Amino acid sequence: MPDIPLSLSDAWLIWLSLANFITMMLYGIDKWKARNNRERVPERILLMWAALGGGVGALIAMGFFRHKIRKPSFWVTNFAGICALAYAMRDLLN
Repeated sequence: MPDIPLSLSDAWLIWLSLANFITMMLYGIDKWKARNNRERVPERILLMWAALGGGVGALIAMGFFRHKIRKPSFWVTNFAGICALAYAMRDLLN
């Protein structure tokens, strides 16, 4: 198996892309389940994925699916997650 050189910034980009995609999918699944009276995705799972790097995906999904938009905890967690990630990545962005 060949070695694939992967820089730290590349790894962050891959992780953030996956985290945001998974977060958006979870919001969409939860919205579908809410409309169809199915067992929901727990709020702690949605918030956890947002805090793990999926905050942008969460905000996009909130607007696109019109889901969880009246819950202040989701707005605060998503924005805090984005700010914390931006702070943590400040050296990589320069």
